[in-house]
Amino acid sequence: MPIIEKNHLAMQLGEIFSSLQGEGAYAGYRQVFVRLSGCNLRCRYCDTANFHAAVPEAKMERPDAPGIFDRFINPVSVIQIAKHVNAMYSTRPHHSITITGGEPLCQADAVVKLAACIESDAPLHLETNGVLVDSLRKVLPYISFVSMDIKLPSETGQDLFDVHREFLKIARQRPLAVKIVITEAASEDEFRRAIRILKEIDRDVPLFLQPAMGPDNKEFAVSWPKMFDFLDIAASCLNDVRIMPQIHKFLKIL
Repeated sequence: MPIIEKNHLAMQLGEIFSSLQGEGAYAGYRQVFVRLSGCNLRCRYCDTANFHAAVPEAKMERPDAPGIFDRFINPVSVIQIAKHVNAMYSTRPHHSITITGGEPLCQADAVVKLAACIESDAPLHLETNGVLVDSLRKVLPYISFVSMDIKLPSETGQDLFDVHREFLKIARQRPLAVKIVITEAASEDEFRRAIRILKEIDRDVPLFLQPAMGPDNKEFAVSWPKMFDFLDIAASCLNDVRIMPQIHKFLKIL
């Protein structure tokens, strides 16, 4: 799709880079990552807490110089971001483009414009906390795959199950996978509530149970007996449940 010339929208950008997807259904594929800054939640286990709020400068990896980043003052125009993503995607083979955060749906209008500015037929992969229902409706026509979190109250301090249910009903119009990050604080009761919602909406949606990592990213912040107990609970109700740590952390890559 051609670049839209008259587009003055700008985004609060965090970083753009090429790497391997480390989570969920696309794990192991090379993708271009567009990380937006700003989020509407404050999860205790967040591994991108430096992008909770807008950052003064964004970083963009050079398409022809892997590992070398140029800095740009925020906000950055959608046109400029799209041109950079197009160059990144075409420089070497990539499976898809991931729009992540922060929470990308906090900037839904700009995400729609960015999607319309992507020149290739690259699949767009949305990573989201699964809360902003109206924003999802706006962007879903441009998205090829949704990776949605279900947030347990023990980690957010909020009961989001009702809004997660509504989000799931819409998100399942696209290929969809769900992730739940598990910490030692997670209770069996809240986990069972999450599983009941998934079973109610679509028991065939893949569910990835992600063991939380400690602050140093060297040890897990949850015991393996607990992970296996939760795996058994989910697998008794759903058709596709997997435990998957964040592989990019073991590889020590972005």
